[in-house]
Amino acid sequence: MTTPHNDTNEQNTNAETEQASFDQFSFDQRIRSGLAAAKFTTPTPVQQSVIPILLERRDTIALANTGTGKTAAFLLPLLQHLASEDALKRGPVRALILAPTRELALQIQKSCIALGQQTGYRCGAIYGGAGAAPQKKAAKASTIIVATPGRLLDFMDQKEIRLGGVDTLIIDEADRMFDLGFLPDIQKILDRVPSKRTTAFFSATMPKPIEQLACTYTKDPKVIDVRTEEAKPDISHELFTVPPHLKKKLLLSLMPLLLNDSDSLVSKQKRAEHSPHSKADGGIIIFANTKETCRALERTLASKFGEVAALHSDLSQSKRNKMLEKMQTGEARILVATDLVARGIDLDHITHIIQYDTPDSPDKYIHRVGRTARAYRKGTAITLLGEKELMRMLQMEQEIGKSFAMRKLGNFNYNEPSGNNKNDSRNDSRGKPSFKRKPQGKKPNGKKSGGNAGSRGAKPRRKR
Repeated sequence: MTTPHNDTNEQNTNAETEQASFDQFSFDQRIRSGLAAAKFTTPTPVQQSVIPILLERRDTIALANTGTGKTAAFLLPLLQHLASEDALKRGPVRALILAPTRELALQIQKSCIALGQQTGYRCGAIYGGAGAAPQKKAAKASTIIVATPGRLLDFMDQKEIRLGGVDTLIIDEADRMFDLGFLPDIQKILDRVPSKRTTAFFSATMPKPIEQLACTYTKDPKVIDVRTEEAKPDISHELFTVPPHLKKKLLLSLMPLLLNDSDSLVSKQKRAEHSPHSKADGGIIIFANTKETCRALERTLASKFGEVAALHSDLSQSKRNKMLEKMQTGEARILVATDLVARGIDLDHITHIIQYDTPDSPDKYIHRVGRTARAYRKGTAITLLGEKELMRMLQMEQEIGKSFAMRKLGNFNYNEPSGNNKNDSRNDSRGKPSFKRKPQGKKPNGKKSGGNAGSRGAKPRRKR
């Protein structure tokens, strides 16, 4: 097992990073054109630290938070390596990038196509939840492949993809791979690609199994930790205690205030140099624990605030892409989601996170909250919870080392009984069919239904 050498102390200072530019890396002119088209002018701390090492074709372990430009940190040296070797444009596969989710895989593919547009190198994506035939075709005609582990292994077992020419392997969101149980799959993939290669691990944290994996499959790696050098996210953590039957009503009361606050926050923020997709308006993500709650909130919010995007497991990949596009283009400013998007989705204009349902672990809280204050922006994380959940959240406060502020919305009646709450679905029976069985054989007065032949107005029975 190789012991990694830590180069944390060799990093440049923030002042040096601010004065740096991408010109220092002497990229191929075609790559510089891609940078210009993407409006990248100043490297972020992780780019400043990682790019020179990967240009030297050194194995690397990089510790950096999401939203700091790490995708470009590994794509740019990769494109430069291919350009310098005049690699074939449409295969065979020379570079393999592993990602934990299909959303992140598609996001990396999109960035690769944008930055390498002038180079002509084909970048294909392989992921589950979509048709395999187009992906198999792309795998045979791409020089760069971005893949999720499960679908990639399927293709390898079916001999639909050949990785004998891979000389660059990137593993992104390695800790998320561990969370999702992909470590055995990754080990199988690593054992089946050429050992003579440059390998890079990118991760926000370094669990022991990931550290062991990285040390086993890298050779004298340089460890780059820019988590202490990059601008720390400025996130305020707020708790709103509310009776369960008033939670939806409180959310609807908060939304106009939060949308206005989001506009104000974005107008005061400097647009991040490495984040060309920043929106003129801020966005809000609302997390729910179930897809049923997610769908219900989507309908309610859409009726009040216009276009609302939603992401949950019931949606096909094409619909997920459309929902993300709505948020990325600004067509929708509100996204209601399950933990499907807790990590790996690049929406850098999110100013507020609302946890409609409380998370069940500190890790889940951190991943959800990590969707805001990206690209050096400020953000607010709001959790709506009942009194019974408060103690658990206060325990979580100690575990994650964050300070939670207790908040109350002025002019909101927290004492309103459940019967008066119009948003309480339990009391809204209008338009809903009744499934109670009707009484059979007897009328309300207790007489039999068939014993009224002699009563006034009753018709005599016809004799047969």
